[in-house]
Amino acid sequence: MFPGFRKFKKGHSIEIEDISIDSIIQKKHKNSVIASQRRETTIGERAFVGLFISFFSFILIMLCVCFFYQIIDKSYLVKAEKNKYIFKEINTQRGIIYDRNFNELATNDQVFNLVLKGETTEKAILEVSKILGIDYEKLKESISENNGKKLCVLENLDNKQVIVLKTRLNELDNFDLEKKNIRKYEDGYIFSHVIGYVSKDEEKGEDGVEKEYEDILKENPGITKYERDALNNILSEELVKDPESGKSLILNIDKRLQQKSSEVLKNVVTETKATGGSVIVMNPKTGEVLTLVNYPSYDNNFFSNNFTNEEYQELLKSKSVSFFNRSISGGYPIGSTIKPILSTAFLEEGLVTPGTKINCEGKIELGGGGFKNDWTTHGLTDMRKAIAESCDVYFYVLGGGYKNIKGLGIDKIDDYLCKYGFGKVTGIDLPSENPGFVGTADWKKSTMGVMWYPGDTYNISIGQGYIKATPIQVLTATSVIANGGKLIKPQIVRGVVDDNKNIIKVFKTEIIDENFISKENIKVVQEGMRQTVLSPNGSAPSLGTLPVTLAAKTGTAETGTGNTYHNWIVVYGPYEDPEIAMIVMVEHVSSFGGITQKVVREVLNYYYQKEVDKGFDN
Repeated sequence: MFPGFRKFKKGHSIEIEDISIDSIIQKKHKNSVIASQRRETTIGERAFVGLFISFFSFILIMLCVCFFYQIIDKSYLVKAEKNKYIFKEINTQRGIIYDRNFNELATNDQVFNLVLKGETTEKAILEVSKILGIDYEKLKESISENNGKKLCVLENLDNKQVIVLKTRLNELDNFDLEKKNIRKYEDGYIFSHVIGYVSKDEEKGEDGVEKEYEDILKENPGITKYERDALNNILSEELVKDPESGKSLILNIDKRLQQKSSEVLKNVVTETKATGGSVIVMNPKTGEVLTLVNYPSYDNNFFSNNFTNEEYQELLKSKSVSFFNRSISGGYPIGSTIKPILSTAFLEEGLVTPGTKINCEGKIELGGGGFKNDWTTHGLTDMRKAIAESCDVYFYVLGGGYKNIKGLGIDKIDDYLCKYGFGKVTGIDLPSENPGFVGTADWKKSTMGVMWYPGDTYNISIGQGYIKATPIQVLTATSVIANGGKLIKPQIVRGVVDDNKNIIKVFKTEIIDENFISKENIKVVQEGMRQTVLSPNGSAPSLGTLPVTLAAKTGTAETGTGNTYHNWIVVYGPYEDPEIAMIVMVEHVSSFGGITQKVVREVLNYYYQKEVDKGFDN
């Protein structure tokens, strides 16, 4: 049969239109099915390809992201590692400072501080504010301003705060308790210019022995590494670095003698309404400094405690507080204490013999009708008498020359003063020592544009004018005469000690120079200084009552400020075999002299009546 023909029932006729229409319908139906099948096939393939491309792109992007953060940018890896490990310091001790008899002068005390070591949560901040009683908003603001850096939230926590915080640290993200050492000083006001202090922020010595011996005293904390999981549970711990305590020091300073010297100096300065003063006691043979006292002073314990800027400013305003170490940093005209030193120069240069006499009429005449006056008329004066009575005319003549007598001259004076250590530091083991100053003709011409006059030499010959020195310089120079010719470095620290107080290192006596003055000439000057105490006309007769034979030289220097003076005295004894040398300087006093002798009498009476350690064996 032909396609498109259909069966028919009886009685039903077939028309040609029926055949054509039926054929067309069947053809359309067939084409529609085929088209539909084609459309289904095309859509499925496209969907699959699109899905595949999307999936591949996603994987590729993720791989690139992982590559970037794991290989190129490791910031998240670093953060993860930081969160994984906690590093804590193992607390250890700074070295102790002892006096010569192992009395503790600087020790350690422990406090707890609450610190924040990174980012934290608002919940933790709120809890901390409640525990410590701190304003929440202010705490939050200070943490925000710190930008994730380590922040000390509160120092010197009390015991109750420490206990509560210890039990809740796991809840307080990145908050931690930190144990800290603070320095505790014995009699801080008396010893501060020797010991110095440790800065709380920098945790290092900022003055005195604390600064000078920082490398020996400083502790090196240990480090422990803790590994933790996401729930902050400790998984393991590892000692990364062993703790090392600082080594301890033993000083040459005698605690009791320092205390007595400070007490006496304070009383004299207060009674005379002076502006301050210095007392130094030293062994002239070894350079051991037994006492170094300044008044006014300051309490170095102030820097171990919390203080505000306002409190610090108030401290600076106090008249009884001074950070200025007069003993080693003050530059003063030294007055007649220069005379024994120049006497050795006169003898060395052959200007006079010990018996050469110069007639002191109380003054010498200068060119132009002026005069240089003495404080009194001494008459015929040899060297021993000139030292004992402190005759200015004798030193004017031999220092600067007069009439037919050729003086030493400023260049030679400068040479000898330099040999004795003037114009340069002594090397004492304390920071901020002043080298002092000695003027010369070349210096004056180059800096002031004027010539050096004979009057300038006369002035410097009695310790006035263009000369400035520290008490430690004058004492060190005079010790050359006391010990027979050795310029010795003054030494504060005796040595290094271990935990059992055994001395493991000793700083030996250091001789800077020697034999630059003959012993014969030194002997003449020693005799003149002895006559200062023994002679009825000597300038320090009150020292003859002490239980020790002393040699001495007084000095009174004009300050150029009102009607005030710097009063000096330098002594040593026993005269026959010196074990102690001492200098006292009281600045800006209205009296002409005598008050320094009072200090010497009271301090040395104490020294010889008490069982004060006289010195170490070197």
